[in-house]
Amino acid sequence: MSAPLVLLAEDDEDVRALAELVLRRDGYEVTAVSDGQAALDAAADRTPSVAVLDVSMPRMDASRPRGGSVSAPRPASCRSCS
Repeated sequence: MSAPLVLLAEDDEDVRALAELVLRRDGYEVTAVSDGQAALDAAADRTPSVAVLDVSMPRMDASRPRGGSVSAPRPASCRSCS
């Protein structure tokens, strides 16, 4: 069984690197990008299990999603979420 894929969109390089490190440490596969358009492109290439989106990013941010609604349920088992 493969690890769940997390799409991480964050324009701050340090925050993105830290979040990616924590997610990978907890066993997730991560696709990390720096803006909203790159997140859409990455999701089109491979559908993630969940997307973690910065609210304010260049080239489209999470406050203006395109192509449908976004739902973000809390994972049933996420060691980093407690």
